[in-house]
Amino acid sequence: GDPHFKTWTGVKFDYHGECDLVLVDNPTFANGLGLRLHIRTTRRRFFSYIERAALQIGSDVFEFAGRNEVYLNGELSPKDRSKVGGFESWFFPKAVSVRLDDSVKAKIDFIDRKSHMPYVYIDGGSSDIFRGSLGMMGDWETGKMLGRDGKTEIQDPELFAAEWQVRDTDPMLFASVRAPQYPAKCTPPAKKLGNRLGDSLMKQAAEQACEGWGEDKDECIFDVMATRDIRAAEAVTF
Repeated sequence: GDPHFKTWTGVKFDYHGECDLVLVDNPTFANGLGLRLHIRTTRRRFFSYIERAALQIGSDVFEFAGRNEVYLNGELSPKDRSKVGGFESWFFPKAVSVRLDDSVKAKIDFIDRKSHMPYVYIDGGSSDIFRGSLGMMGDWETGKMLGRDGKTEIQDPELFAAEWQVRDTDPMLFASVRAPQYPAKCTPPAKKLGNRLGDSLMKQAAEQACEGWGEDKDECIFDVMATRDIRAAEAVTF
């Protein structure tokens, strides 16, 4: 839902600003075909959520803003299998899955949710298919939050997001342009106010609804509390 990021090695951090961000950048993917994955975050008070995501493989661009709003190269995609850079995209009732290598179960899933907050799930399976990747998911080799030079470690999530804001030197993958765009900075979240009426009851409901989220339970509770919508606890599997 709202951007709870997790690096390749499982390090978690939150960033709740509003802008276009480079989630994954891998110019050497598939022997130089190249893979870019960008997300567009939208601010809602003190938190933000992923409004849409765009995946480029080779010259093809796939854009996801919900299960019924999927575009391929700017055109509404048919609701069945299609290809992105030669890789098949499978359509399910709640999601679209771009299959990168079925033999090792490598894929990128774009999942719709009842809360209308898309979820992006990246899985390299048992392979090194994402070797060489940088971006908001960190360095594939080390899991460290590295800058664009592949050397500088940036531990502050706000500075890290600023480093990986989509720039004018990056391709614009989204069909429409929305502010802020570089060199304008990402819009920071509004300051969170004190406790709201009914917070204690909502937290109890959130804890119960998020029980099955395991190590991600705290992030699930945050989503429910922030949105005041129990549907934010909906499982992201499909």
